[in-house]
Amino acid sequence: MAFFEILNATMHRLIEKNGKNKCTQET
Repeated sequence: MAFFEILNATMHRLIEKNGKNKCTQET
């Protein structure tokens, strides 16, 4: 589903913006 893809991308961007070296998780 595209929904999960968009959600994952958004979360990834938010995490990268907030703390790049804090959370380097990839599902």
